[in-house]
Amino acid sequence: MRKFSDLISQATRHPDRWLAFPAALGCWLVVFAAFIEPTGSAGELLQSAGGLLQGVLVLCLLVLTSLAIRRGSNPETSGDSLPRAYGELLFANAPAAAVFSDANDHIVAVNDAYLRMTGYPVEDVVGRELTFNHSGQLDDKFFASMRQALASDGRWTGEFWLRNQNGEAFADKVTRLRVKHGDRLRGYLTLSMDVVGTDDAKRLMLWQAHHDTLTKLPNRNLFQERLSRVLLRAQEDQFLGALISIDLDRFKIVNDSVGPAKGDQVLTEAAYRIAMCVRESDTVARLGGDHFVVLLEEIEDYQEVERLARKIVEDMDRPFLAEGQELFVTASVGVSAIPQDGLETGELLQKADAARIQVKQDGGNNLAFFEPEMNVRAERRMELESALRKAVGNGELLLHFQPVVDINRGVVSSTEALLRWQHPELGMVSPGEFIPIAEDTGLIVDIGRWVVAECQRQLAAWRAAGLAELKVSLNVSAVQLRHGDDVERLLKCLEDGGSEGLILELTESALIDNAEGAQQFLRGARAMGCAVALDDFGTGFSSLGYLRNFDFDVLKIDKTFIDELANTRDYGLVASIVSMGRILGMKVVAEGVEEADQVERLKQIGCDFIQGFYYSRPLPAQEFQDFVSEAELRNVG
Repeated sequence: MRKFSDLISQATRHPDRWLAFPAALGCWLVVFAAFIEPTGSAGELLQSAGGLLQGVLVLCLLVLTSLAIRRGSNPETSGDSLPRAYGELLFANAPAAAVFSDANDHIVAVNDAYLRMTGYPVEDVVGRELTFNHSGQLDDKFFASMRQALASDGRWTGEFWLRNQNGEAFADKVTRLRVKHGDRLRGYLTLSMDVVGTDDAKRLMLWQAHHDTLTKLPNRNLFQERLSRVLLRAQEDQFLGALISIDLDRFKIVNDSVGPAKGDQVLTEAAYRIAMCVRESDTVARLGGDHFVVLLEEIEDYQEVERLARKIVEDMDRPFLAEGQELFVTASVGVSAIPQDGLETGELLQKADAARIQVKQDGGNNLAFFEPEMNVRAERRMELESALRKAVGNGELLLHFQPVVDINRGVVSSTEALLRWQHPELGMVSPGEFIPIAEDTGLIVDIGRWVVAECQRQLAAWRAAGLAELKVSLNVSAVQLRHGDDVERLLKCLEDGGSEGLILELTESALIDNAEGAQQFLRGARAMGCAVALDDFGTGFSSLGYLRNFDFDVLKIDKTFIDELANTRDYGLVASIVSMGRILGMKVVAEGVEEADQVERLKQIGCDFIQGFYYSRPLPAQEFQDFVSEAELRNVG
């Protein structure tokens, strides 16, 4: 048996031979650990060994590179490249991508794993700067920090964003090691910490990093890369393009109502329809949720953009079929023009989104091109959303009350509580401006419970002041009924504060959006003694069906019918609604009454209850109490 001292002596004289074995062994164990997943104690042991040997591999490669450089400096062994024995070990056997660059960070050699990972042939790589295929997502500060760590510590570990030969970006975690000969810097060894497998596995990994797994469309990363390339070409070639931002109206309501499985089917079908509306050369991507974008390049004119965007709106308006169930969503579409609206990715996305948001605020199911004033409205919306989140806690919300008058008796029978927002700097914010924001963000759920508690408190105060017969109605948003937990909390709020004298108003849209949630809520509310009203009657699609399927106490005719009472047709419609409501045992309230002749026509029809500016605008609580005092009641009507 050879003496241990002899082995040490030989290793000292020929370190390359002794280092080759652990390096090669480390290579194969890392490969084995990467593709085999043993379990139990053996698995844990192998993982530990693989991790240790990967560290050994890095160390061995560093030493081998140093030896190669040392030999390269010897006139007897110098050459234009690393010695072949070490080069084969470093660049052929290593399962992870490896790059050796000189002191100026120009690439001297790469291994096969690097070529497989990037797709470049070796002749396109050697001699170029190490950063030649970086994606551009890392700034100068990043590289300055890396160079500083290499200079001071001799080592740096971090994540590079590279581009393969096809232009697609991907993340690569690497360790960089400084290689010196004496005091002289000879170069850097860059090792990927991700083991490269088969070409198919690598392609799959790249595809998954750049595509949405549900719709198979490009994701945000890939879309932004393509947009950046298109914008560069647009500057050079002076062609026209456009960015289309698409959001599905009511998708959250549909998804919450039917479940995520059917919601995913809607998203998949929406992606297909959008793709069928545009050209093969265009990019359709899903940025997240129900938000899609389309990148149009080299278009003839913006009329072509409008035609394509209009086709998307029309195709989204058709019913979606999910497991035999018809579901309805529409699309809000915003467009920014290239280069008219800018040549920066963030700017174009922001402007297309601003146009889309404006369409959504106007009711959705339409399209709009960006206009400069949209930015002002978008900034205003963001300002209001931020302030609204603090409004309840800051005591900025309040209720005004509009009388509902029994015109036959000349008394105020009830009042509708209407939400108001008095901001300390912005002043009185219009409900038409902040309530849609509250619903879109879900803030209406908490605000709605505050409204219930405030109505209960105010009703108790009025009854203590002698208004024993007064009832208060309040609006319940469809968003408040979207989730079972929210419904339960709302019912608990009604129960805790007392529900006697409350009338809960739901619109037809709330019933359409979530009939099951509405039924659950109405059953619970009626069991507590609340009355329920159908608000804005006549504006939906299935009014008669809802009157049959839901048990309402009050029917409120929408203002749009009252405005046209002088029209014989509308007069007949209102008369029919009043007659039908009375037959069904419901009280009928005409909303938005403003003129004396409207009051007379409603009396002729037989409508007993009227609400509108003819009698009073919405009033603060104390002013309302004064209005319904005995002296004022004699003047009503």
